[in-house]
Amino acid sequence: MRYLSAGIILSCSFACWAGSPRVSPPSAVGVSVHPVEGHLVAIEGVSGRLSLGRQIWNGPVEGVWPGTSRAIVRSAAGWQLLQFNQEWSVSRVIDLGERDWVEPVWNAQGSAWLACGESTQRCGIYRAEDGNQVREVWAAGGFHALSLSDGGVEALLRQNGRAVIWNAKEELVPVAEGEGLLGAFAPGGHRLAIVDAAGSLLLVDVRTANSTQVMAPAGAVGLLWSRGSLLSVHRSGEIRRWDERGEALSTLHCECRPGGAWAAGQGMVRLHDSLKQISHYLDFERGEGAFTILPALIPEVQ
Repeated sequence: MRYLSAGIILSCSFACWAGSPRVSPPSAVGVSVHPVEGHLVAIEGVSGRLSLGRQIWNGPVEGVWPGTSRAIVRSAAGWQLLQFNQEWSVSRVIDLGERDWVEPVWNAQGSAWLACGESTQRCGIYRAEDGNQVREVWAAGGFHALSLSDGGVEALLRQNGRAVIWNAKEELVPVAEGEGLLGAFAPGGHRLAIVDAAGSLLLVDVRTANSTQVMAPAGAVGLLWSRGSLLSVHRSGEIRRWDERGEALSTLHCECRPGGAWAAGQGMVRLHDSLKQISHYLDFERGEGAFTILPALIPEVQ
């Protein structure tokens, strides 16, 4: 099974206390796996200047996946759903039991997640508020979870060299074919991007079925939406930014060989270099991309 090591940046706002001024501790903006101890620790700081901070969950942790103010965690005890409060402490833990999931994926709102089994040939959509499964689909040959819409209704799955949309009618609608398919729903849930290993990038409006196809660099390892634009991340370290019409906006390079890329909240993106065991956090908040490098623990195998 593939393990997703860590770095998660989760959106969080902090209330201001009335009264006399006081010195505040560094603001936590997310969680990561400590590279030595394997516990969950806070990521503190701002874009371009992040660091590992205090421990917030006693591990060790084998994998962690982001969900706005929540996280799915895999440990020796099984799977848990963690919820965080404004002080960035764990306020609730839901035991999810033993699962054979491979890389669960959250929707952009963090209200639901999509997970497929490695051996059970089933996928389910799960509600973030209580961890309960709300839908399930099964097919011989199995699936791989790619993306889930904000409404938690449409899911994008990879099945036997094709990408299919699992819709509200429980139908599996093919939308693309190719090797190494990746996909991502944009926030709002009606725009969808799909790319294959050869670099064929398809942008689809699922409401109208209108689509645009362009060519991206080959070897994509990540595809995600950030700050209103689409990012394609490639094994060479090239990162290309696209608008919703498929026009290339900019290109930059990471001094790394990423094995994958994930949304990290607050407009940030995490790229993991398994060879160097480091993660690069990328943010476009100031217009140009800014990187922060943090150590990582667990290899991510593609």
